[in-house]
Amino acid sequence: MQTKIKIVMKLVEALKVYDNNPRNHDETVEAVTKSINDYGFLTPILIDKNDVIIDGEAQLKAAIECSLEKVPCIIADELTDDEVREVRLVINKTQDLTTWTFDKLAAELEAVNIDLSTYKFPDLSDMDLNVSDDDFLQDTEIVKEREKKTAVCPNCGHKFEI
Repeated sequence: MQTKIKIVMKLVEALKVYDNNPRNHDETVEAVTKSINDYGFLTPILIDKNDVIIDGEAQLKAAIECSLEKVPCIIADELTDDEVREVRLVINKTQDLTTWTFDKLAAELEAVNIDLSTYKFPDLSDMDLNVSDDDFLQDTEIVKEREKKTAVCPNCGHKFEI
């Protein structure tokens, strides 16, 4: 499916937060507010044909903190109500699937001059970066002391250890 993208400016007060949003953006708003103050409003809010947010609730809350009257929006008016609900979940979940390549992150962080604590970046200056995301819970005391759990597959009935 090819969607035409058009960015429009919308009044902040016209945008509506999705009432059943399962994500909590409270921890994000401070960093997004700082980003908007430092660099401007660079990421449009994705909304449906009724001005309900599909993606960008933190941006809206930050825009309010910054006393902005209008914000850039992309209107996904070609999507059905079911597709809007699906896209809202997919966009939010796919953000969770990303990981960091720590040596590249360290190089990028060294090349910029930002307050790492505002954006919750780790201080990597004293770390041995020969790790991956999967290494964080491998062979730790937490893992060793964990009680083994079992689960049963609802399809085949096979019992396995987690």
